[in-house]
This record gives sequence, C-alpha cells and structure tokens, in this order.
Amino acid sequence: MDYMKMIMDKVGLGDNTYLPLALHQDPPNPCMAAARQEAECVMFGSLDNLFEKTKLVQPKDIGILIVNCSVFHPVPSLSSMIVHRYKLEHNILSYNLTGMGCTAGLLAIRLANQLLQVHENTCALILSTENTTDCIYVGNDESKFIPNCTFRVGGAAILLSNRPSHKKFSKYQLLHDVHTHGASLDRSYKSIFLEEDEQGDESMEASKITLQRFGNTSSSSVWYELAYAETKRRIKRNDRIWQMAFGSGFKCSSLIWRATRSVDSNDLTNPWNREMDTVDLNFDGTGPFYDYFELPKLS
Repeated sequence: MDYMKMIMDKVGLGDNTYLPLALHQDPPNPCMAAARQEAECVMFGSLDNLFEKTKLVQPKDIGILIVNCSVFHPVPSLSSMIVHRYKLEHNILSYNLTGMGCTAGLLAIRLANQLLQVHENTCALILSTENTTDCIYVGNDESKFIPNCTFRVGGAAILLSNRPSHKKFSKYQLLHDVHTHGASLDRSYKSIFLEEDEQGDESMEASKITLQRFGNTSSSSVWYELAYAETKRRIKRNDRIWQMAFGSGFKCSSLIWRATRSVDSNDLTNPWNREMDTVDLNFDGTGPFYDYFELPKLS
C-alpha cells in the first residue's frame, strides 16, 4: 500500500477519479461478474446519454457497431452485449477490437470511416472504453501495481453518419485519418514515451486536466479531452481539431476534424459541465501536471 501511495502521489491524479467496485472491497474481488458489471455500467450509461442527445438517431438506425477495449474480451463479446441490450438489427456490421491500447479509439474511427465509404446512408456507433476490474493486480510484483494506480473507470460513445440529412446536425466533419504502426522495430515495440516541450504548450491542458480528474481511461481519454475543449468554448466554426493517441506496440493514430459549427456544450451529459467549479483549472505550467510522467524507480 505504501508503494501504491508513492506512485499515486507522483502521477497527478485527483481525488475524484473512479475506481471499480472490485477495488472497494477488502480483499479486492476482480472476478468475471464484477468486470461485466463495470462494462455494462460504462457502456450502457454512455449509450443511453448518446441516444438521449441524438434524438434523430434511434438504435434501429445503427448499421455499424465498433467496440474497443484492450484487456477485457468476454464471451459473448462486448459488442454483442450492446446488440442485445438495444435490440440492434440482425444484419448490423459488428466489430470488437482488443489488445490495442490507448490508440484504439482513433483506430475505431478509422475503421468506421472506411466502412462508411462503401455503406451508404447509414450510421456508425463507436464505444471506446477500458475495463479496470480486469486489470487489477493483487500479487507481490511491485512493477505490476502501476495499472492499479493510474487507470480509472471511463468510456465514451461516438456517433458518425454519412446520411446527407444529418449534416446540419453534426458537430464535426472528419477530414483525415493517419495510422502508423512501428511494432516491427524492437525499439518501438518495447517502449512508449511521451513528454512535453519546455514551454508547456497550452494544448496539453485538456490532456493533463483530464488525467487529474478522471485518471487514465485509455482509449476514451481523447474524447474526455475534446469534451473539455468544448466546455471551455474553444471550438469555433471551421476550426480544425487534431486528435492523436499513442498505444502499446508502438502505435500512433491521428485524426483531423473540422468543426461544422461553433460548439457551446452546456448539456449535463458532457462530463465536464458539473466539474468546472471544482476542478483546478489554473493551468500555469507548474504543479503536479508536470510531474506525473516521473514515475518512481522500481525496487
């Protein structure tokens, strides 16, 4: 516990992040049932919010479903759990991506984009999440405690459409997607490293505050960061937004969106709208944000 506390003091997470129920028990109980419960809570909560916000699109309108979760892949699959819950059509194109790390959310966008090129007048639904229950480590190897300290519960649902009638209701237009996979090189395969420049670059604000408030939610983190920028009213019409995610392997995915309108997100389903009065938003280039990559050396 002392070792885990030392790590948590270093990584910059705030006190309001979400741990799974399995870690609230003594001893922890990372069983299959608890992992399924976490997955259902995150996925169905995100999707219920999405369908409530996009009233023009009903579950029956979804033609493509892509779910990404690196470590948890039960049978039936997570995508099948969604099909069953929302009674999606029997001919839906359904995909379940695993083992792809933090970059999988943007990879899912790329896959949906390619499918939408050949399937006209349809909608693609993407659910990006990670399962922290299935990551819990209860042994004695100190190096394996790091996921317990850094990863937290979270998820995001994204809806894409190529229906002409939906254009006037959309927030973004996808302009480019680029994916680079460097796993053929030992240097890339065995290491992952991220640091900021000497100036501290305001564009890191959303990433760092997301880490502080919600923890590392893996592939869904980029959507928490975009929601933060929306809530801060930084997205104006015709702005271009560059999303980049790095994953184990080593993989890098990059998307460029164009804002079809100025986004002034004030709905309560945006995860930040209830947080702006409580999260420390004084981003001055100092404090724990700049320390969280400096993990202690393993003994």
